[in-house]
Amino acid sequence: MPSAIGNYLFDTGKELVIGTSDGFYKYSKDSDKFFKYDAMNEAFNNNVGYEFMYTDPLDNIWIKRVISNKKDPNVQHWLLERYKYDGDSQAECLAAPFLPYADHIYSIGYVGDSCYIIGDQDGYVHYDEKIKKDFSIPYKALIRNVENIANDSILAGEAFEKKVLVLPYSERSIRIAFSAASYEYPEFLRFKTYMENNDDGWTDFRNETVKEYSNLSPGTYVFHVIAKNCYDNESQEATLTIKIIAPWYMSLWAVIFYVLVFALLIWLIVKAYTKKLIRDKQKLEQIVEQRTAEIRQQSKLIMEKNEEITEKNKSITDSIEYALHIQQAMLPLKDKIDNALPINFILYRPKDIVSGDYYWFAETDKKIIITAADCTGHGVPGAFMSMIGSQILTEIISDGITSADEILTNQNFRIRKALKQDTTENHDGMDMALCSIDKETHLVEYAGAKNPLIFIQNEEIQTIKADKQAIGGDQIQEDFHFTKHEIMPDGNTWFYMFSDGYEDQFGGPDGKKFKIKNLRELIFKIHNLPPEQQREILNTTIEEWIGPQGEQTDDIILMGFKL
Repeated sequence: MPSAIGNYLFDTGKELVIGTSDGFYKYSKDSDKFFKYDAMNEAFNNNVGYEFMYTDPLDNIWIKRVISNKKDPNVQHWLLERYKYDGDSQAECLAAPFLPYADHIYSIGYVGDSCYIIGDQDGYVHYDEKIKKDFSIPYKALIRNVENIANDSILAGEAFEKKVLVLPYSERSIRIAFSAASYEYPEFLRFKTYMENNDDGWTDFRNETVKEYSNLSPGTYVFHVIAKNCYDNESQEATLTIKIIAPWYMSLWAVIFYVLVFALLIWLIVKAYTKKLIRDKQKLEQIVEQRTAEIRQQSKLIMEKNEEITEKNKSITDSIEYALHIQQAMLPLKDKIDNALPINFILYRPKDIVSGDYYWFAETDKKIIITAADCTGHGVPGAFMSMIGSQILTEIISDGITSADEILTNQNFRIRKALKQDTTENHDGMDMALCSIDKETHLVEYAGAKNPLIFIQNEEIQTIKADKQAIGGDQIQEDFHFTKHEIMPDGNTWFYMFSDGYEDQFGGPDGKKFKIKNLRELIFKIHNLPPEQQREILNTTIEEWIGPQGEQTDDIILMGFKL
């Protein structure tokens, strides 16, 4: 059985049948099972739920079955049908007399002479089969009246016979009432409507007997209505032609008048504007003559000033380029770095001629110290800070300080002292990532001022976050001591230090920042390549990210080495 509930046992007079939610089933003694009764389901042409079945002495089968709403499957109603069924797949159905009250039938009894007593919710109904009735008698749909929605006044009277209704523009919002000449169970009457030149198509059959249309435009409309009675018999169609008359200010003559007035106004405006243009032209010619003489004189002065400015710009550029030579001279020699750290690369891309980013290197008897720093600003101001930072680092190492945390702590103190930041408004400083490498044990000490350290060991990439304190500048804590981190390399460990210029570079298809996440993924992807190849990929990647129309937004320093 399809379900354990909703099953009803019926006696057809010849056999026992079970009505289920999936049609009729019957019992087989041989297999001791229920099976689908295909012949009966085919005869009744519906595999649906059955609530009631009655077989009368004349071998008529009365069935009450569920009908689902096609538009809303959750809405159901019941249909009573009587069949002449001889056991095969053919059955003659009679449903029309019972359509109005099929939902409310609970019992049927045969009283003889082709008469039946049917029990419903309001009592009993007598049905005499001998009394024949034609349920398809034609009838008419009727348009009863038309009202003005604004004031409920009647525009066309009760059940009028007019075929054309002419209305002024002021009465273009109307209510149409309709009915039908079918008097059996009028509460079951339903109507569908359609207004030509206004509706997209016919409505569904509904119980409403009025239809409203608001603010109809001037023009001709044809209203159609068809009724359906309780026996599902459709009526003859009723129609009404409605003409909405345009007001005088929307008539053809009014439109022509508007066009003529508009054309006249345009002509007057053009004529007045033309006269004004002539007067303005004459004034402009006089002004142009005066200005031309002044421009010739000013042009000569501008050319002299341009030559002067060009000379000054050349002098300034020459000075900055000379400063570049000084800055480059202060940067550590690549040969020295290569001798101490044979496997390394440095990507150094100043935004302007000189840079606020710098790298620094020193070597003592026991230690190798290397750093990547990012000074406040770029260009000339940044370059000054980079040279100050490099000089102070040299002094710190000369004083015998080689521990990474102590170097940054001393650098912070000496920068603040050199720039008198405790007594002035100077807020310049720098972010740094610094590594101190023991030559004998290869232990790497790292300390960072805002700039992190990335290292890759055993094919795993890790990031050591820097302290949030910068070198110099705005201090969170005046006596701050930087944190020391220790990493023991395994002979195949890569270390990367960098400023924020690479990750903060704008570009790509959406003009967004490159971001540290993408930089980490790129570094991990290329870390097994030779150092110069890594440098070339990093440089090419950032150039493609900037694009031909873009501009580098900050200095870039990114260095890597392997231990």
